[in-house]
This record gives sequence, structure tokens and C-alpha cells, in this order.
Amino acid sequence: MSDEPPKILTRPYYERLAELEDKHPWTQAMRRLGLELAARYGGQAQARILDAGCGTGGFLKEFHAQSAEAQAFGCDLSADGLHATRRGLKRLAVADVTALPFASGTFDVLVCSDVLQHLSAANAKTALGELARLLRRNGALIVRTAARRGIGQKRHRDSADYQQWEPGKLHAAVESQGFEIVFLSRVNWLPSVWADLKALLEPVPEGDVGLSLEPQPANHWKSRLLTSYWNMERRLILARGWRPPGGHTLFCAARKAGRD
Repeated sequence: MSDEPPKILTRPYYERLAELEDKHPWTQAMRRLGLELAARYGGQAQARILDAGCGTGGFLKEFHAQSAEAQAFGCDLSADGLHATRRGLKRLAVADVTALPFASGTFDVLVCSDVLQHLSAANAKTALGELARLLRRNGALIVRTAARRGIGQKRHRDSADYQQWEPGKLHAAVESQGFEIVFLSRVNWLPSVWADLKALLEPVPEGDVGLSLEPQPANHWKSRLLTSYWNMERRLILARGWRPPGGHTLFCAARKAGRD
């Protein structure tokens, strides 16, 4: 049995992701920040929302619980990813984010989490263009993606099918598709500093290193400590306008400008 972390588009990856969605403080903290950004910039309660790359459906399930009047749709490239059906979600499709099977201007809110890092530069541009096509004028796009990791010579190296993003790079890519950036921030600062320091003793990472997180009991002291930190960080970012100087995760919120 391999000790390697499972890679995306494999069944073990989605089986672990389903557990993490329910049990890991990182997934819960990132989901909560995404939900608050969608609520802040998405507007109306009866919105149509698409989670493009919904994985096992954790975000959609919680969004629907908070916004029962909204119409929530999800799609993922992998049928294995659509364990979301176990969460009581119905509007699901197997689809590639670079060629989405929906009419133009269909959605009020689009969410795309941890997808762009798994695309080549060309496909990331195509995907953002598809998201722009699907969004109505003044609709909101919420993007979460992997930020550049590592220190000095141990900074993560991109591969042909995996890339990490700096804020300026993501800003330019999103803006080039006709969006107006309304929020952009790295998150998860202090835990990322600690992870980067530990990584100084390890080989230089390259490409997709797999899903290495493991589910944690909610009452474990590490879970409680991390949850407290991420709650504080989120409040500082959203209420005080603070932007952490680092972090392994990058969030962007944007509005579609112009006419449909």
C-alpha cells in the first residue's frame, strides 16, 4: 500500500476529501470565509449559484442550509467527486470547467475553489473566460486557489498541470476576463509560516503533491487552536480590512462588469 498522498481525480482523493469536508478545521474555516464572501458580494437571497469544481459538495451543502431560497448547482470533472449526492444535493453535473454546459448569463454567484491550481496557464485562462460567460452582469465570482508556498530555494515549483498563484498574477488573470476585483487576500498566514519552516528540511516540492491533510477530531487541542486562529484571522480580514503578508491560500472576489 502506497504512503503517497492521493492525487486529484482519483477515488482515494475524493474519499479523503469527503472526510476532510466534515472533520478538518482548515476545510471548515476556508468554507466559512468563502460563504461570507458570497453573502457579502453575491447579493440577493434567491440567487442562482454554481460551484464549479464542487468536489464532494461541502460548500454547496452549507450554502443551501444558509440560503434555502437559492438555487444551488454543482459540477466536477470527476464522477467520483460527486459524492455530493450523498449530501442531499440534486443539481449536479460531470463537467470540465473549461467547457461548462450552461447558458450564458445563467448565474448570480459563481464559486471556484481549489481548481485553478490544477490547470495549465492556458486552461486557467479558458476557465476564467467560461466563468465570465456564465455570470450575469454585476454577478459575483468567488475564487479560492493555492498560493505560492515555500521559502527561498524551497519555494514550490510549478509543473505543466499544476501551478500556484501570487496575488498579482491572480488579479491580472481575473481582471483580463472582464471582472472588477473587489477583494483579494492571502489567508492562513501563521500556520503557513510554520509549515514553510518545517519544509526547509524536506526536498523542494514540485507539481501536485497530493492531498496530505488527515481528518482531525474536533475536540483535539490542535483543532481548537487552529479554529481559534482562523476565526480571528477571518474577522481581521473581513471587518478590519487586514491583509496577511503571507499564507498558502489565496481568495479573490470579483464582479462582472459591462453588459451580458
